[in-house]
Amino acid sequence: MAAQLPLGKMVLIAPAWKKYCPTCPIPPGATILHSRQDDVIPYGDSRLLSKMYGAKLISVGSDHRMNDSEALSAITSTLDGNS
Repeated sequence: MAAQLPLGKMVLIAPAWKKYCPTCPIPPGATILHSRQDDVIPYGDSRLLSKMYGAKLISVGSDHRMNDSEALSAITSTLDGNS
């Protein structure tokens, strides 16, 4: 996000944007994956980021690690363009 690379599609996973890059914009069509049970980065931060830039917010996963089967499947699907 902070690098602002020319990417075709941006997928953010539990982004800590408020802490590390509160003024960094995200492109239209970005997707945010975040667990409502995240105890490291508040889910509400992603909800706000989604509203600010019109990003698609997908609630998935059991915690911040995003390494459970549901989260990994959603990550793979999103990166493959199936979400």
